[in-house]
Amino acid sequence: MMMLNATTKQFSVDGENFVIDTSATHFRRPSDESAFTLVKTPEYVNLYILLTNIMKPKTILEVGVFQGGSYVMLDKLFKPDAMSAIELSPKPIAPLQNYCKSREGRFVRWGCNQVDTDTLQSIVANDLGGRLDLVVDDASHLYDETRSTFNTLFPLLSPGGYYIIEDWSWAHAPAYQGEGAPLAQKPALTNLLIDLLLLHGSTRLLGEIRIYKPFALIRKSSAAHEVPEDLWSTILVREKERPYI
Repeated sequence: MMMLNATTKQFSVDGENFVIDTSATHFRRPSDESAFTLVKTPEYVNLYILLTNIMKPKTILEVGVFQGGSYVMLDKLFKPDAMSAIELSPKPIAPLQNYCKSREGRFVRWGCNQVDTDTLQSIVANDLGGRLDLVVDDASHLYDETRSTFNTLFPLLSPGGYYIIEDWSWAHAPAYQGEGAPLAQKPALTNLLIDLLLLHGSTRLLGEIRIYKPFALIRKSSAAHEVPEDLWSTILVREKERPYI
């Protein structure tokens, strides 16, 4: 697939059409049978296109689907054998439902919270046949919730598999500064990246961490066949405490 330019608003991948819409949530175009709505900039999409050169996941789990555009884009770009997703909203997106019904090994679980450990484990076991090669977390973007999902899914990730955390930098945007700003009382998702950096330095569980503006890419070490139950207890910080943002 060719890279998008900075002004691209519509594009197609393998017969499916997409409309980029990053406007405020209540103004966004709903997906329909003519095109899926994608809440990602061309820069975002281009990074995923580049990633097709370095990763070939057989299975994918997406956490948070909104209007389904990212689900279908990931499916078309990476062409996995099986793909599943969860979405907090209990209301199914009809075009995505129809897309999944017409293809083998494609699932979406509606009304599922990303902190629901039992459901996530069940999806990996049943929808994906016990194999997890790529996780894309595009759900709450909140520290505690995203960390909980990582705690559940990273141990299930195949050695050498990839884990993507989207929109990690929201707390550093001008709109989120000050005591009265949205989510002012919530810890920044950036804290999870710091946790992961500390984990990378303290263990051999991670093969690499790549930080892009739109998302962070974590590769599990090819030698990490077992992950400690208390993942974060393995971090070594010289008995010092660090502040959270």
